[in-house]
Amino acid sequence: MPTDRQIADHPMPTGISAVVLRLLRERPGMTRDDLHAALADTGFARERSTVLARVSRLKRKGAIEERGGGLFDAKQLAEAIIAAAQHQRGDTP
Repeated sequence: MPTDRQIADHPMPTGISAVVLRLLRERPGMTRDDLHAALADTGFARERSTVLARVSRLKRKGAIEERGGGLFDAKQLAEAIIAAAQHQRGDTP
């Protein structure tokens, strides 16, 4: 999993990358097929190969993670893992 520093160092994505990240924040765990369909619904219809290439690029940059076939925004996933660990330890109300 990328560190917070690695995530923070990534430049803010624009265009289709920004839409992909926004969709994954709104609906974490989407499959690649779900993501392709959602992009078409947002007006960012692209060929499936283009969407898959963008997903691969964002994974390499550490912006998204794939777990159990679902795609997740890496920063949001890290925050959820930290919150769950704190809750389990009783650090949060």
